[in-house]
Amino acid sequence: MPKVTDEMIAAVRETKTMTERVFDGHFLHIDRDTVTTATGLVRSREYIRHPGASVIIALFDDETILLEFQWRQPCEKAFWELPAGKLDPNEKASVCARRELEEETGYQADQWYYLGRIHNAIGYSDEHLEFFLAKGLKAGDRHLDKGECLEVYRLPFKEVKEMTSAELTAKLAELKRELFNLRFRLASGQLESPISIRTCKRDIARVNTEIRARELKA
Repeated sequence: MPKVTDEMIAAVRETKTMTERVFDGHFLHIDRDTVTTATGLVRSREYIRHPGASVIIALFDDETILLEFQWRQPCEKAFWELPAGKLDPNEKASVCARRELEEETGYQADQWYYLGRIHNAIGYSDEHLEFFLAKGLKAGDRHLDKGECLEVYRLPFKEVKEMTSAELTAKLAELKRELFNLRFRLASGQLESPISIRTCKRDIARVNTEIRARELKA
């Protein structure tokens, strides 16, 4: 990626002239900004305010990982997810990561590594995700919030072999998007450690290997 200059920013910058709150929810809020574009036009921008969240890659020595399975009402579907949770007011991301891992999975970790930040919905939200690698895991008791329903699984990568071909294709696309985002963050100085890139490349190779093996059998 090229180095970002002041001239590059000036060519696309939007200047905010007014902000109004259009929705106040229990968790999310929606603001509407009036902005002047770099070409002098006045436009309206609506977006969701989000406190940010910490995401944990909980990795065991045998390369199995902790995954959560829970229902997501906006999509009306259950998803496999990494342990994660939103930041409380004035809470550090590292503190949030430790808290969420123990609350949702019951595990504590002896070793923590900060992997970097992504802005995952830049077109309509200021939400950001802080990624951490957790190792040296020790099992304990979960402390779920009232009404929170999720299941925790420790899965080896061999589970990939049990996916359908459609699920494998979707997984490959997801991993490629993740790799692109990781490379972008590394190039722009937002990713402090390349370990997540190596892990993502390895997972892509494994999924590709399984897809090709199935194609040869067909």
